[in-house]
Amino acid sequence: MFYQGILVQTDRDFPSFHLHPQHYFCRMKLTQLRPVFLAILAFIVASTSQAQKTSRKQFPGTKISMMVPDSFKYAVRFNGFESPKQGLSFMLSDIHMGIEHNVNGFTAEKLKIQSVDLINKEEIKKPDAPVGYLYTMKLKLRKEPYVKFVYMMGDSSHTNMISGFVPEADSSLITGIKELMHSILYDPNAIENPWDALEFTIDLSQTDLKFTKFGAGGTVYSKDGTYPSKGIDHTAILVGTSIRSFSPHARRDIALRRLHTLPLADTLIVSKEDSVVIDGLPGYEFTASGLTKEKVNETVYLVVLFENDQKYYILACNTNVNIDKNLALFRKVVRTFKRK
Repeated sequence: MFYQGILVQTDRDFPSFHLHPQHYFCRMKLTQLRPVFLAILAFIVASTSQAQKTSRKQFPGTKISMMVPDSFKYAVRFNGFESPKQGLSFMLSDIHMGIEHNVNGFTAEKLKIQSVDLINKEEIKKPDAPVGYLYTMKLKLRKEPYVKFVYMMGDSSHTNMISGFVPEADSSLITGIKELMHSILYDPNAIENPWDALEFTIDLSQTDLKFTKFGAGGTVYSKDGTYPSKGIDHTAILVGTSIRSFSPHARRDIALRRLHTLPLADTLIVSKEDSVVIDGLPGYEFTASGLTKEKVNETVYLVVLFENDQKYYILACNTNVNIDKNLALFRKVVRTFKRK
């Protein structure tokens, strides 16, 4: 969903969709280095010369952590940490392709096609963690030479990619970032908690939904842990924030547009619409239904709350079973929404 740059983020798509790593190199030359809901943990370095204290921080919704400077806070528009004053950010993303596929894409020959020189590949083994691969590469960004680090780990179904860019002339930063890359850990016993990084909370204690994924400023819970659901029961709750300014006169149109961009049914027909105020925020709520590509009837309950002309919150719920019971549950859960 959410980014401009390596992967374009708009205020339409949630959750996010990813590009293959090689596509990243192609688009990188044409865009600014800004957070993108592609799929990496990007470390974009502006300039800093003073050493900072570091501590271990866990990426929201994952079992992965790394050492980062204490000045870094949870990022709002991507999964990771950022220090805007320093021009630095750390991003993490899950690429829905197996590790072997991605490792095979990071060969010297294939990277060379993208004007990237592979300098070194290091295999990293740590207890209770999948094998990791740390790549050191050289490339040019805006005609300036950079060193890029990429750390990959994963299994046969997905890959976590962690990246860092450093001006080639800054040898101290190159050393520092490489140390941070080596601090990356996967803890199989870690709790995948997305809420610390979000600007709001909702109470899901009365549901039996499972944490599914974390995206820029939002998260998804579903019955079977996938979204859109692959199981028989499609019940899910998706919550997130927008990132773009908009006309105050177009709020209803924005809410309707969000309803029709949900990746659930080809065509949704609205059966009920109301104004609503939750946590002091005005908005709209819709109940709609439509057929999925598998010809299953899907019922959707959507609430969009407007904080100002820069931000709104999306609370989208869907189900295909026990419709009346789940709609009552959705209305109750949505009304527990509260900003921190």
